[in-house]
Amino acid sequence: MNRMKDLAAILGAAALMAVVAACANGADPASPSDEVPPTVGETTPTGSNPTPIISHGAPVDDYVSLVDGLRAVGATVVPAGTVSQPFFTPYGRLITVGGQDVQAFEFASAEEADSVAGTVSADGISIGTSMVGWTAPPHFYKSGKLIVIYVGSDGDVIDALQEAMGSQFAGGDR
Repeated sequence: MNRMKDLAAILGAAALMAVVAACANGADPASPSDEVPPTVGETTPTGSNPTPIISHGAPVDDYVSLVDGLRAVGATVVPAGTVSQPFFTPYGRLITVGGQDVQAFEFASAEEADSVAGTVSADGISIGTSMVGWTAPPHFYKSGKLIVIYVGSDGDVIDALQEAMGSQFAGGDR
């Protein structure tokens, strides 16, 4: 019986140490984070890490490289949760770019993303069998296994997305 109490005390102390270590690193131990850790140069919420932004230099082909590519062109990027659209199978990740919402959908492969991109009409209003009533002009970008949607007309956001991902494949003008 004494051994059980000792084991419980050791496990409790180990769990407490893990929580303390997580808090010391700025993590919220109660909930896992789906946010991308700050890249070099990004200022953390406490204002530390003043090093200049340095890109990994890889082309955009997934969520992490999108965030990296946008930051490399000087955009302020903040992870903002998840998003779903009825016309795309995977859940997307919502980020703000310069304060504007941008939706990023990462597919299992570049071929799957190509296939889905082929269902988007030139104006971005129809996607497969869905007709969408956007609140502002939609802009669709595709690179690798990633499809990104920006609904709006902020020139800085459009420029950053084009610089990071290339020209839009569907959607409206600015």
